[in-house]
Amino acid sequence: MVLLAQRGRLAWALGVVSVAGAPISGAAQSSAAPGARAFVIDVAAGRSLQSDGKGPYRDGEAGVGAFGLNAITLCSDGRRCSTLPETTPSTVTVRTLVLDLQRPVPGSGAVARGRVRAAKANFGAFWELDTTRRATNNGVEGWAIRSALDIPVGRTAVSQRVEIRFFVDGRQYILQFGPWTAGQFQTGQGRLSGVGSTAAAIARTSDTAWIVRSSDGSVGRLWDNHEPAHPSDLGLYEFTFEVRYNALPQKKPAPESSSIVLHNVR
Repeated sequence: MVLLAQRGRLAWALGVVSVAGAPISGAAQSSAAPGARAFVIDVAAGRSLQSDGKGPYRDGEAGVGAFGLNAITLCSDGRRCSTLPETTPSTVTVRTLVLDLQRPVPGSGAVARGRVRAAKANFGAFWELDTTRRATNNGVEGWAIRSALDIPVGRTAVSQRVEIRFFVDGRQYILQFGPWTAGQFQTGQGRLSGVGSTAAAIARTSDTAWIVRSSDGSVGRLWDNHEPAHPSDLGLYEFTFEVRYNALPQKKPAPESSSIVLHNVR
């Protein structure tokens, strides 16, 4: 992704990004990556996506990853915060997210799954693909990615991709909103589909604040990603969310060390 790489940003997380032939690892992302912004995040009450009731999610606290690169992201387990296929976490995370999957869309093949408390859950919102520029991501050529961090202040943009990744009984699931899905750039990930889902919106309300919000009656498509090469479509669910990102103060780079040489004046 040409523009983003020039600015020193990595994807959340597309595996290996190659720009001008130089591979860059993107498998593990965090707020420490160049160009990233760290967040404190609130999950609004009264929606299908709910917090664990333990207060805001702050980057670096209780194992949380809350940051922006290509997407603006909340990971209850910041150790593995990516859009790559993963295995179940080996240790329990402190923070969780709660998903209400009690409203399947009739005729879609979905069944009611109750309220799921996921100890390893990622919520990520992308802006869009830039169809005016080409880039190579993980060895696959495609459109470049426009970072959600680059949405102008005061603008509300349609998100081409919001996804919620979570584990239940050792199986990874992906709840997809919008037409752009995982599998386009990830090696080993079969293509998913967002057909029938509802695109969300990202509002940038200030230089340091973003809100990712679904519409009333929003619908997501659920996938069983236990076998990433062959994901299984589990149908559509009515599902709403509102996630509020507030950027933490940016850390100033450490000053470069310098040596002072004194010369005798004669």
